[in-house]
Formats: sequence, C-alpha cells, structure tokens
Amino acid sequence: MQGPVLEEIPSQELKVADLPFAIRALQRHLTTFLARHRIELSSVRPISDGYVVGPITHPAVKAQLNTLRAKGRACHLLDVVALNSLGSCLIIGDTQLCEIARLQEFPPLYLAFAHYSQVPALAQHLRSEILGPRVEKRFSKEDLEKHFRLYTSVLGLTETTPDKLRVAGYYDRPYGYLAELYAGPVEATIEYLNLGPQHLIEHGHCSYALGPDVFAVVSFRKTLHIGSRLMAIAWCRSAGHKSALRDLDRWQRAYDNC
Repeated sequence: MQGPVLEEIPSQELKVADLPFAIRALQRHLTTFLARHRIELSSVRPISDGYVVGPITHPAVKAQLNTLRAKGRACHLLDVVALNSLGSCLIIGDTQLCEIARLQEFPPLYLAFAHYSQVPALAQHLRSEILGPRVEKRFSKEDLEKHFRLYTSVLGLTETTPDKLRVAGYYDRPYGYLAELYAGPVEATIEYLNLGPQHLIEHGHCSYALGPDVFAVVSFRKTLHIGSRLMAIAWCRSAGHKSALRDLDRWQRAYDNC
C-alpha cells in the first residue's frame, strides 16, 4: 500500500525582516549614534538595505569614527565594523582619499548601518552614489586608474601576461584591465569589494558600478577539477563594456574546454 503523497513545501528565502532581534539591535545602534552626536534626522535616509547617514561635517564626530575604523575591516573606499553578535554592522566611508588641499573642501563623512547580509548592497550604493563621484571629482579622467591601483595594491597583484599568470595577476586591455584570480586572491577580492551572492555568478557576468563611469565586471565560477573558485574582473568604462564582456566570455570558455 502506497503512503500519501506529500506536497513539496515551497522554499522561502529568509529575510532580515524575519529576524526581529536583529532589526531591533540595528535600530538601537542607529538611535544611540544619532542621539549621542545630535545628528539631524534629515541627514538619515532609510533605504531598502539599511540606513545611510550623512553628510557629517563635525570634526569631533569624524575623529571618533576614524578611531573606530581601526576595529573594522578595510574594504574598497570604506571600512566595515561589526557592532554586536546579532549582525549589526557600521560602514564608514573614506574621507582621506578625496581630501583636497584647502580645508574648506575636505569631504563630509558618510556612513551606513546595516545587517551583515545587507552590507554588499549598502557598500555598492555608497560607492556608486557617493564615494565614486567624489573620486571622480578629485581625480577626473584618472578615476578608473585610481580605483584599479587601489585594488591591485591591497591584493598585491602584479602585471603579467595570460600565459604566465599564476594564481593572480592582471594585464592591459584596450578598454582598461583584466585581472584573473583563483584560490586565496578570489576570497580576498570577495571581502575587499564586499561581493554578495548577486555578484558571484558561476556562469555569466555581473557589472559592479564603482562610480559614475567606472565598472568592475565580475565573472565568477566554481571549477571542481581545479578544486578552487575562479574569478576574472574586467575594469572598464561604459564604452568598453561590450569588449570586456567578450573577454570574459573567452575566459569562461577557456575553462569549459579544459
């Protein structure tokens, strides 16, 4: 006798909204910060991924947060600080990179409060909407170069040729640069750029905006016979997107044919 057929229970992704303790903890940190520093509520912008606070110009507040940076993890143009055991994080935007010689032109500080699962989306929002435009304002047409050199200096990448590439390296392309990585450098890149699940596509590519016209086009995959995760990143402007995608397609095919 056959047993009853059980209906498959539809899977539903867990969201931060389903974690009431995490939400309350995050809001508590935000409320305490605003009250302690007398931040105007008009400087707070709730977005789907958390809360963005700024501009903050008071030097005492900026100095205190600069001290807090040392407790966090340095990422591209920002620092991520864990606030508690419930996943609350503070994201502090860079101010030193965009400083200009005259004191009155020192950039204001922006920061964000988010659950750790929302950090990738918040980090991209800060870079593309606030920090990236400031890099462009200071470095003008050299902003792509500045973003790329920051990345290569942190990861210790050196220029090479595709046939001599081992573990990690980059080489010039007509549209900008192509970096190829596997093993440790892949994990370091994921942390440095705060890449989340939406960026780590095994087959296909994801365009990551770092500024008004600076993009890191990420191509990621898992390769069982190598036993490691692989990643290629094309650094380009919007005009070079098509060429970058062709390069990444070629890179994907090279491993398909192994």
